[in-house]
Order: sequence, then structure tokens, then C-alpha cells
Amino acid sequence: MILIVVPLLADVESVKKLLTDGLSDQIFDVKSLSETMVSRLGKVGCKTALRLAERAVFTAGMQKGALPDDMKSAQHSALQGILDDLAGDEAMAARECEVI
Repeated sequence: MILIVVPLLADVESVKKLLTDGLSDQIFDVKSLSETMVSRLGKVGCKTALRLAERAVFTAGMQKGALPDDMKSAQHSALQGILDDLAGDEAMAARECEVI
């Protein structure tokens, strides 16, 4: 069995490359989303970064008839909201859950 370990992405350029390679046709401002992920999370796994971006794209896409400039802002706002929820969930889990 071969085990491949992919290190966490810790810089904007790495996240930007991942999002460009994986979702460039759906993200209107890859740089902004990459910067937001790194600034809020510090380090992020590839799978997590892609899932966050996909959710931001989907959430922003719920706005019917939005223009490309509106979509840039909508995707960024969606990502901010998702990351806010994530931080709240982690805080709640730390307060309410005991790991044995």
C-alpha cells in the first residue's frame, strides 16, 4: 500500500493554484477567496479548501441574474459567512464536547 501525505496549504499562492486548477471556471476572484481562507484559517487542507470554495460558489449562485462583478462580491461574502459559521461551530464544540 502506498501512502501519500499532502501537507496543509499555508500560503495564498498554494491555495490560489489549487482553486485555479480545480474550480477556475466557477470562481470569479480566486485571489480574494485564497487570501480570505489563509488569513482566517492559517493552514488549510486541499479537500477543505475545495469544499469551502464550492460552498461559496453554490451559495453565491443562489442569487438569480447576478452580474460577474456582483458574483465576485457574493462569493466572497458567502465564504466569509461560511468561515464565521465554522469558527462558531468550533467554539461551541470546544465548550460543549469533552474528548476522552
